[in-house]
Order: sequence, then structure tokens, then C-alpha cells
Amino acid sequence: MTTTLERAAESTATAAQTRTTPAATQTAAEADRLTFAIAIIAVATTILLMAAIGAITATPAILFVSAALGLITAVVGVYTSVNLLAR
Repeated sequence: MTTTLERAAESTATAAQTRTTPAATQTAAEADRLTFAIAIIAVATTILLMAAIGAITATPAILFVSAALGLITAVVGVYTSVNLLAR
């Protein structure tokens, strides 16, 4: 009798945790995505600064690298922003 009650209590506690976990997980995932979007903006700003320095000093290597990194950052930033807006 005691074993049956303990199992019932455990299953009830597990069911309650299962119901509350998705909301907490979703909030954490959204916070992670927002943090990632902010980090991408910081990276894009740094690459923009790098491109400006390359243009001022007329260094082709810096310009080419900043163009490639800028393209990668733009694609990742757009993908992340679309995912954030879709949620």
C-alpha cells in the first residue's frame, strides 16, 4: 500500500515538472537567442570598424577579410533575427 502511494506521489511530481519545464526551457532558449543576436551585432560593428580602417589605410588584405567576415556575419545575423521574430 505504501509503495503504491509513493509511486503515485512520484508520478504526480514528475508530471508537474514535465508541465512546467517547457515554459522555462523556452524562456531560456529565447534569452540565449537574444544574447546571440546582441553578440552578432557587436561582431558586425567590429567588422564595420575593421572595414573602415582598411579603407582609410588602403590595405587590400584588411578589406577582403572584412568583406568576407561581414558577409558571414550578415547571413548569421539575418538567420538569427528571422528565428527570433518567428517565435
